[in-house]
Amino acid sequence: MISEPELLKRYQHLQRSGYEPVFEAGRLVARGFADLGFEEFCMLSSTKMVSLSTGSITELPDEHRRFFFEVPSMPVLVDLIDRAGFDLQLLTFVERRRWAYTMLKVSNGRQYSGEHRLIEGALLEALIVCLESEG
Repeated sequence: MISEPELLKRYQHLQRSGYEPVFEAGRLVARGFADLGFEEFCMLSSTKMVSLSTGSITELPDEHRRFFFEVPSMPVLVDLIDRAGFDLQLLTFVERRRWAYTMLKVSNGRQYSGEHRLIEGALLEALIVCLESEG
């Protein structure tokens, strides 16, 4: 599966918000190139990956990991929201046009909500809110 460029930009932002990528077999990672866009890879092991565009298999040296970001699956996004101390209370398809979420920060009862045209985008935006929210 190759993600939309808009989502890949937000996944890249996710890492800048404090999410540490996981480089293990089965995980998807991506890299942005200034004028070329993004390329996605599936990790075959902690050091080997396959390009989802070309099918070529390459090594991922430790010194290059900082250029890559993870593209977590939807179940991982939901788990990360929970581990961040938030209760995802509602995820619904509004008027068959956009996905809306409502979540509660368990520690202080503050409610957050948002929406995105894709379910994956709504979960990703919710996680970014979790990571960027204060106390």
